[in-house]
Amino acid sequence: MQLPLPKAVDTQKVLAAINPSKDADGLTPSNLGNLVLGFNAITPCTPLAIVALLEQYKVNMSGQEVLIIGRGTTVGRPLSILLSQKPHNATVTLAHSATKNLTQLLQKADVVISAIGSAHLLKAEMFKKGAVVVDVGITRVGNQLLGDIDPEVVNTASLFAPMPGGVGPVTRVMLLKNLIQLANNER
Repeated sequence: MQLPLPKAVDTQKVLAAINPSKDADGLTPSNLGNLVLGFNAITPCTPLAIVALLEQYKVNMSGQEVLIIGRGTTVGRPLSILLSQKPHNATVTLAHSATKNLTQLLQKADVVISAIGSAHLLKAEMFKKGAVVVDVGITRVGNQLLGDIDPEVVNTASLFAPMPGGVGPVTRVMLLKNLIQLANNER
């Protein structure tokens, strides 16, 4: 199933109807519950892709102040659980639309992952110098896809995964990885 669904469709009801053993996205209630409990059989694709990127670029997450902006079930919530578990051991703060001190949190975060879907809301001067920045948010503006983070952050960040072109392609790879894992479990 391709998310997001139209607003008139109850996404949670549709996800609950999917057989967890066929859930390559890792978003059924059963698979998300397994993630919470540390039984990471099938992990949601986008959080898995973010972790893979951070590992590829040798970002040590242990003890790092990680700020995740966005609490959705596709990225924010599962990623916060994944990064706080072993072996990552990050100190995770989850910010959302009611967070009052976002600028202060950005100034203190070693790693920032944004998944809110608000075009270029976060400006370069808001971030701690040298932070690792991952943009997962997506907004269509005319015929363009824009991320949450102004691309000028490349001048202050130590690493920057932009949107488009950063996490998205790796997410597709993680979807295939999960699909192969599920197929192997059926044998």
